[in-house]
Amino acid sequence: MGSGPVRLSDTLRAPSSMAEHPDYSTGGRGSDSHGARAQMPYLNREDKRQQLREWSEKYGHGRPEFAVQHILDLDTEFPDIEIFGPHCISAHCGPGWVRLLRPALEAINRASGRIHQIKQKFNGLRIYWEPSEDLRRDRFDWLSGGRIGTDPYVAHKLYVEAEKAVLLAEMESFSVCELCGSRLSSRTCKECSHES
Repeated sequence: MGSGPVRLSDTLRAPSSMAEHPDYSTGGRGSDSHGARAQMPYLNREDKRQQLREWSEKYGHGRPEFAVQHILDLDTEFPDIEIFGPHCISAHCGPGWVRLLRPALEAINRASGRIHQIKQKFNGLRIYWEPSEDLRRDRFDWLSGGRIGTDPYVAHKLYVEAEKAVLLAEMESFSVCELCGSRLSSRTCKECSHES
């Protein structure tokens, strides 16, 4: 992994032997040079939660930027948006951004959306999500039908409210310390950046 900072994505692991995993299969549409293709097993919600805890314990050493309990608590508070569902790539940000994240997750939950990813990018919070399957289907029909009438996303009040809440959280994150939640002009305040 090198000498740089350790990221959660660097530590994600499959079972030591793919053959011992019950979801493992060989063959299929594509294959490697040995005639078999290893398929990454699906990690269920509890496996993803456990892996996040293990990552925090292994690399965190009590440092606040490796804290994960706040994300696990949000997952428990908003089970319908599936923060650790099969379609979610990753979910992590500092505990200082929870007060920004909660209203956005509430709005996504009201819109029956699902989370794809929560992360820090370019010193700001990023929340990637998708609306309900029905709304996505309506929009696909609208797009493939010549775009006649109003875009279903724009016409759907809960979708628009969720998008506004997400954008507000992302914009506010640039002036809130990711670790402690205090107001500032950079991603972490002076006190927190010395702790790291």
